Amino acid sequence: MLTLPKLIYKNPEKGKIKGKCVFCAENTEFGFEKEFSGSFTGYTNLYAGDCICEYCNAFFRDQGYRKHSFIATEEDVFFIKRIEITDFLLDPPDPPFFFYVSYTYQKQGWLGNFDKVNYSKKKFFICTENNIVYADIKDTKKYIETAKNLRECKIAKKDMLSGNLSVNSLKKLEEQNKIYLKQKIEEIENRRLWEVIVYGIE
Repeated sequence: MLTLPKLIYKNPEKGKIKGKCVFCAENTEFGFEKEFSGSFTGYTNLYAGDCICEYCNAFFRDQGYRKHSFIATEEDVFFIKRIEITDFLLDPPDPPFFFYVSYTYQKQGWLGNFDKVNYSKKKFFICTENNIVYADIKDTKKYIETAKNLRECKIAKKDMLSGNLSVNSLKKLEEQNKIYLKQKIEEIENRRLWEVIVYGIE
């Protein structure tokens, strides 16, 4: 199975332990000891296993992946800024690819989700610190347009995420003859995808 670490690392350093990896559940003959720092909090996302495989070990030891949003492909890894998220949502790279969005740059939200490698540009997964998000390009385009319109009306992101616009926000929409955007928010079904879009929109 193609996992996120295998997507990135073609020839990682090899260990000497044979067993099952606690990160990807794949069997290996070249694993490493299960050693974690005292600040590690992701135990609930680990599989039962004997070691960390050579691929997951290489990935896990690189702290850059915890501190950035990124898209990984077979050719490269793109560390992306918040304002670049919607661009990649509308035009993701050619498959296979892995899409990760970090909100706080502190959590290891990819733990337990190494298998969420995407094979389609129109329907794909986004891993975040808290959830697995399913994105359909049709919904994505529609939601991004709604988000841009709301921001142009100076609607706060907090209001956009709540789905229940404040009196002040409603007044702004009425003054700009865009009260129809209230219904647009209410019609949003994929709230997890909406959260990613609102986070990335300017």
